[in-house]
Amino acid sequence: MEYLWQVYLFLATIILLGCLFMGKSRKVFLYFAFIELWFLSAFRSIYVGSDTITYVGVFNVLKSFPINSINSMETGYLYLNKFLLNFSDNPQLLLIVTSFIILLGVFVFIYRYSSTYIWSVLLFILIGSFGQSLSSLRNSMAISVVLLAVPFIQNRQFLAFLLMIAIACSMHISALLAIPLYFLYTQPLNVQRILCVVVIILIVLAFLAPLLSAILPYFNERYIHYLGTRLLGEEIKLASIIKFTISISVTLFICITYFLRKDSFSNFRLPISFLGWVSILASCVYLVSINSHLLERVARYYEIFSIVSIPQCLSCYA
Repeated sequence: MEYLWQVYLFLATIILLGCLFMGKSRKVFLYFAFIELWFLSAFRSIYVGSDTITYVGVFNVLKSFPINSINSMETGYLYLNKFLLNFSDNPQLLLIVTSFIILLGVFVFIYRYSSTYIWSVLLFILIGSFGQSLSSLRNSMAISVVLLAVPFIQNRQFLAFLLMIAIACSMHISALLAIPLYFLYTQPLNVQRILCVVVIILIVLAFLAPLLSAILPYFNERYIHYLGTRLLGEEIKLASIIKFTISISVTLFICITYFLRKDSFSNFRLPISFLGWVSILASCVYLVSINSHLLERVARYYEIFSIVSIPQCLSCYA
């Protein structure tokens, strides 16, 4: 709470930049917003972000030990650490580079697909994605790579998309669960299909615990520790309920807009049906994550699309 005033000051700065460059150069606004966010993230203390100190610890271990001495993180991320150690053993370099990778994917995504840059940047902050990126480095870098792969979804280049997913998985294995994005792109959005998906998700929810308990032991030992209370059977937290409530509200807004304003979608850079499905999937995963908080990391692959879907839907009512 002691830093709350800084958050408000930062948001005010973003809004001021947006007002200054509105009608002049949206690209200039996006550039300055990127620099500001990157600077805050890159030069933060190693104690900002709940997991940052862990990543710094791994970086320091790799100064003296080989990659195979760490079995709790993906190989691609560890090789990135080793590569950076060729230039400097200061862990601040790790934060500088990972912050750049994370924000590059997000801002390229906004540049390509947002109808209103200022709204997208503000939503990136307000829905918690930026704050989460200060802690979940690997997950956030994987999300960034997935966002860079969206053109391959549009152009139906499945092999290129899979290659990007493989790169993302080398940072965080959860990126495998972003593969459905490719198949959602061409699916029409209607009530019958929505109800069918909801029923399937509820069935998955009922059998999730025994399913994961049976599957995870066959993976690398780094995933065994996810069994038990870290993944499933955790007590329900108010934060998880709030995230689900926000997500389902966004989903309802997108779906209502889809059914009421069908004639307003011709200029959308991404199909509204695709954005609707992505939001539905985010809400479903958040529903499951109420009792299994690690699955929130999976929901983030879908939730991030709301930074362009909300501005696009709002433009239908302008």
